[in-house]
Amino acid sequence: MDDQQSFNPQPKQNNSAKFAFLYMISLVALGFVAYSAGAIIFQIINKYIPNPVNTLKTYYDCFDSGVLRFSIAAIIVATPIYFIATRKINRELFMGNLDKESQIRKWLTYLIMFISSVIIIGWLIAVIYQFLDGEITARFILKAITVLAVSGTVLSYYWYDIKREITFGERNTVIRIYSWMSFMVIIAILIVGIFFVESPQEMRDKKYDQATLEILSSIDGAVNTYYKNNDTLPEDMQELLDASTIMSETSMQNKIEVNDITYSKTSGTKYELCAIFATSNQEDTNCYSYTYYLDNEWKHDIGHQCIEKVINDNGFEPQVIR
Repeated sequence: MDDQQSFNPQPKQNNSAKFAFLYMISLVALGFVAYSAGAIIFQIINKYIPNPVNTLKTYYDCFDSGVLRFSIAAIIVATPIYFIATRKINRELFMGNLDKESQIRKWLTYLIMFISSVIIIGWLIAVIYQFLDGEITARFILKAITVLAVSGTVLSYYWYDIKREITFGERNTVIRIYSWMSFMVIIAILIVGIFFVESPQEMRDKKYDQATLEILSSIDGAVNTYYKNNDTLPEDMQELLDASTIMSETSMQNKIEVNDITYSKTSGTKYELCAIFATSNQEDTNCYSYTYYLDNEWKHDIGHQCIEKVINDNGFEPQVIR
């Protein structure tokens, strides 16, 4: 008798705002989790099956550590929020405080399914477009499977949830299996993603090297401008600084000294720019950012590196010759 009383539905309370909040916060968190899980798998596919004809360096084409870092951060933050919110919703259903036929529950569940469907359709269109645009079949198949797996899990869960019979005081085994299995898969994807992303120290070193490359690029532009105006190369860095209105700023001089950057003239049209680097970009496959163009033009190894440049006869774009 006592057990039956403990499972009796509680009096319905007017908690529409509370339930709306739980559904909306779960929707936002679900969006981050689903996108990030798919994005991590996409990046792993891009890493191990590179596109040999890729020239645009887009997110769908090549490995992008920035997307990977964002996805890992999103999963770490959004996953507990999503599961806490859905657990609270299921508990309210279990206790009878949220009616199965509640309009709030029906509208927001279908809203979640609608938004998820729109995102999934967009993903599938992008994946199929890349295949039609020449992407390798293996990459297409793996990405298509990823999209279908993520979409199938999300849509089947909410379709079952809105149609299921709810007995007050009785926990649903299917919902619990969905929750635990999806949680374990998300954690597994997160762990795998962490193995592919650079450590914070590596990122600091790369940012230091990128700052160095930006300075080298500025110096390179100043050298070419000097050559254009004087038909000769500057003899040393000081002469270049004195002649350049931009390079002569104190801040630029300090950057040159801090980054151990040196300039030396090697012939009438050739010169050498040297600096100390904390990382190597010789095998860097990162894509779709302004740093890609710097890395592609200024290849270097770790340590003190000198890059030889040459003035073009018909222009002033620098060329890497070694």
